[in-house]
Amino acid sequence: ADGHRGAWLIRGDALLGLREDWRTASDRFARLYFKTLIEKHGENLTDAAKKAGVSRSTLYAKLQELGLTVSRSDP
Repeated sequence: ADGHRGAWLIRGDALLGLREDWRTASDRFARLYFKTLIEKHGENLTDAAKKAGVSRSTLYAKLQELGLTVSRSDP
């Protein structure tokens, strides 16, 4: 079992690329997650925040932190 675990980790490293540190990878994932979330909800921050399980103000702060903008106002 241990040999299989090592093989999985090697394949996982190759799959992920692991060329960046945790913070960079985490920020890249968050940027993609929130960009997709906003697009899926037609840039409606209220609906997007509900889906993400956070308040609208928390979502807005996270978008600002990640450098993401919303082009239209929330209804």
